[in-house]
Amino acid sequence: MTIIDLTHPLEAGMPVYPGTPPVRIAPLATIEAEGFRETRLSFTSHTGTHVDASAHMLAGGQCLDDIAPERFMGPARCLSLCDKALSVDRLERFFAAKPRCDFLLLYMGWDRLWGTDNYFHGYPIIEPAAAEWLSRSGLRGIGMDSPSPDPPESVDYPAHRILLENGILLIENLRGLERLPEKGFDLAIFPLLIAASDGAPARVIACLDGPPLR
Repeated sequence: MTIIDLTHPLEAGMPVYPGTPPVRIAPLATIEAEGFRETRLSFTSHTGTHVDASAHMLAGGQCLDDIAPERFMGPARCLSLCDKALSVDRLERFFAAKPRCDFLLLYMGWDRLWGTDNYFHGYPIIEPAAAEWLSRSGLRGIGMDSPSPDPPESVDYPAHRILLENGILLIENLRGLERLPEKGFDLAIFPLLIAASDGAPARVIACLDGPPLR
């Protein structure tokens, strides 16, 4: 089995969404002083590679820790998106030629801008009509190598709301999607188990040429 890690590491000074507090990682204890090493971590629930639960956008929405662990793994496919927005036409053509999957990853190549000022501006989005189409697809989750399915100037976040209210997880800030095969793969997502969380940083891996994770 080949494992591909699709996760940005959490580290001090890493990119965060504009207006979000910076990530702080600092020593709390050292081997030299206390005889053991321990680190203080400070970051928001939507830092780095992370998962959105419906509680992120919807009052009374499901929290991440209410979701069964098996919902976070299954067969996946990757769609290369060269346009500025994901349309219904692109989805219909893709799914007409591909077997069913539980997760759809959108490869935009946007992770190449990670760490630059341009990362959080002008990224491809999911059009509301495409989000409506995806909400009826039976998918468990949709991932992307960009910060959001909605544009940064959005105030109502239509793609977020449409997908989350239909039980579709969002996995944002992925990386390395160009390494994924067209034939499909298995995806495993490991978000931090935080009580009553609207989202959490996650380790996300693709598993190639192994037994199915379903």
